[in-house]
Amino acid sequence: MSATRTWTPELPQSWVNAWRAQYLQNQGNGLLGGAGGSILSPLHTTEGTEHQRRLRFGPTWSWWRLSEEQKSAWWELG
Repeated sequence: MSATRTWTPELPQSWVNAWRAQYLQNQGNGLLGGAGGSILSPLHTTEGTEHQRRLRFGPTWSWWRLSEEQKSAWWELG
């Protein structure tokens, strides 16, 4: 297995969209507009590799914590 390829399961698009919206809202700050946070929060950057890694793999990491019932509900939403 190559370290350059990471397998991620297929996820419902509704889950990915909801997760990303919540993540970006939590990363916002008052200087950047309506994304939440406060003026004392550190500035948000979309340039960092950590931010890009979380956007790519975060929905999968969070998906694994859901119960089977929760996963079924998200699949029904599509």
